[in-house]
Amino acid sequence: MNNETEQELKKIEEGLKPPSIALIGRTDTGKSRLITAFFGLDDDEIKVDAGSPETKYYKRYPSPYNPDIPIIFYYSPDYEASKASDFIDDTLKFLNDKSLSNAESADNSIHLVWYFIDAESTIEYFDKKVIQEALKLKIPVIIVLIQSDIAISEELSKLKKKLSEVLDEIEEKENTRPKFMEVSLDPIPGKTISGLKELTEASKKAIPKSYSEAFIRVQAVNVKLKNKIAYSLVATAATVCFGSAFFPIPGSTPLSIIATQPTLLASLAKVYNLDRLLDKSVVAASLGFTALLAIAGTTIVDVGTSFLSTMFPPLFVPGESITGGVAASYILAVGLAYTFTLEALSIRNLNSNMNREDITIFFKGRFASELKRYQKEVEDRSTMKEIKELLESLKRGDYNPPD
Repeated sequence: MNNETEQELKKIEEGLKPPSIALIGRTDTGKSRLITAFFGLDDDEIKVDAGSPETKYYKRYPSPYNPDIPIIFYYSPDYEASKASDFIDDTLKFLNDKSLSNAESADNSIHLVWYFIDAESTIEYFDKKVIQEALKLKIPVIIVLIQSDIAISEELSKLKKKLSEVLDEIEEKENTRPKFMEVSLDPIPGKTISGLKELTEASKKAIPKSYSEAFIRVQAVNVKLKNKIAYSLVATAATVCFGSAFFPIPGSTPLSIIATQPTLLASLAKVYNLDRLLDKSVVAASLGFTALLAIAGTTIVDVGTSFLSTMFPPLFVPGESITGGVAASYILAVGLAYTFTLEALSIRNLNSNMNREDITIFFKGRFASELKRYQKEVEDRSTMKEIKELLESLKRGDYNPPD
């Protein structure tokens, strides 16, 4: 059963299609800083000189340098003002070659352009030219006004007014109007980074649906967007068991059901970007999935002894098989407890860098409380019909967790 669960979860990961985002803008408009903040990457995970060349100015990231990041960036880190005309020509050719109609396939095309404009600068003729060309090629564009929080108020108002006028002209010709978002990457003291969640939402809607799941997985700004994906993984693991309903699963035992935990926990950790956290050198030597599983296993025994004995009457009795419904109920309870523990851990880590001890203490305490909550959630659904309804709501993504 563990192999079947692993195969089903692996299919989901292998089916992910990484979206391609082109970051276009003048020098020093915060492109690399936005990548770092938006996707929770370290400085050494995206290096200016690491990308593989696509054109004279544009490089492709992460290419082979970090294939585990399920997203592709195209951007030019720098260009000389004296060669602006050359840069614009290269940009227009790049967009044309990477448009859906000219690229080798949809997977090789650009799915979204983030066009960067410094909030303290002005709109130039080439800004309009590049934005309009992208829209003409049916490439969605989101204009990112960087550092809007530190721009002089009057100057920012002038820029936004001019931008609106330019967008009016573009809309009249192309029958579509790109959104513009105000984002602060270097907030003044006492303020927090703003605009990233809004940019996440707008980007998710702009990217074709078949590529949006990978985008949601990799972004580190709006953690709650990831929950629907996590629900789907938990439902997938539980459905493998649920197919047998009231009938015993051949060869299944409580231990074989518990053995699905490493696969499910690893898949969920990737959704919340915690695989990178657990793989960092300072942590990997002493704390990884094995340690978290040990914490979870101990907690399951401590917190859920009555739960386990109720669901698994023949616990640890050799030769006994359990029904699909019982196995699915167990995976649902533990899987949802994992989901909301990892969600909370991810949010906590965004706000402060956590060390080994922090992670251990937080995970143990939070998982214990979440397991109690979802133990009750599953126990309250006493019939197979109710368990099936829970599974279906997780698959649809409209599940509402208990208060």
